[in-house]
Amino acid sequence: MKLLKTTQGTVLDVHVKPNSKEFKIKIEEEELIVFCRETPIKGIVNKELIKTLSKFKGKLNGVMHCFSGSREMAEQCVKMDYYISFAGPVTFPNAHKLHETAKQIDLNKILIETDCPWLAPQEMRGKRNEPAFLPFTAEKIANLRGISLAELAEATTKNTKQIFHIS
Repeated sequence: MKLLKTTQGTVLDVHVKPNSKEFKIKIEEEELIVFCRETPIKGIVNKELIKTLSKFKGKLNGVMHCFSGSREMAEQCVKMDYYISFAGPVTFPNAHKLHETAKQIDLNKILIETDCPWLAPQEMRGKRNEPAFLPFTAEKIANLRGISLAELAEATTKNTKQIFHIS
């Protein structure tokens, strides 16, 4: 684990072995965007990620970008004041763990994203993902939660403005 100073801020670079699997945490302006992909050693990576994030509890907030972890991991992240951001994979029919997470996590901690150009929603699988496909992700999450699309849009807009300091 090492801290690197760059012109854009501080980067916490954590490498977890075996198999050269890694995750990176980029720290800029007291916010984190965290990216941790599904891997064969995901349980190990997730435990190390939570351990690392807990060191910043109360000092930073951030976004779990393109979240693919368990509900339990999401709950741990929310307790540390991180937002859980869902992308196209939440629309996949066999993404049962993601469905459960999207249904159970506090609505005030949910964001939606495209991860463009990758990870298009189920309805657009095989195509280059783009912002125009975001309603598919939003609709799936609203349906999972049993709320209207308007209610989800209002909450995620508020959450986005809050985390990114948008007026």
